[in-house]
Amino acid sequence: MEIKARMGAVDHLREMLSTSVAAVRVDMEHGLSAVRHDMGGIRSKVEQVAEDVAIKVLRDMRKALEDRQAQLAQELGALGGQLAEEEAARRTGIDQLQKWFDQNQADQKVRRDAAGCTWLASLTCARAVR
Repeated sequence: MEIKARMGAVDHLREMLSTSVAAVRVDMEHGLSAVRHDMGGIRSKVEQVAEDVAIKVLRDMRKALEDRQAQLAQELGALGGQLAEEEAARRTGIDQLQKWFDQNQADQKVRRDAAGCTWLASLTCARAVR
């Protein structure tokens, strides 16, 4: 009888354990389902954050490019001014060189003419002396 009572107690404990395991399984499946649902929400939020970060990065890059473009435009303007100054100086130099060349040509012509006159005068004097 004692064995039967113990066997009944063991069967009862086995049934309680089986019921408890089944209940834990159900709870775990519900918990797993909730975790999966939460993971889907987290994935969605992570994707949104990644998209927001990408948009911010792109905006920052665009701003940096616009700043660089403005800087390059300013530098180009400064270089254009320097180029204009150098071109004006070059033209002034060419004009001065042309004036010097023209003056030198005129001076040489005057010297040739003077030398020609001197030679002609010497020749005339020499004829007169003969």
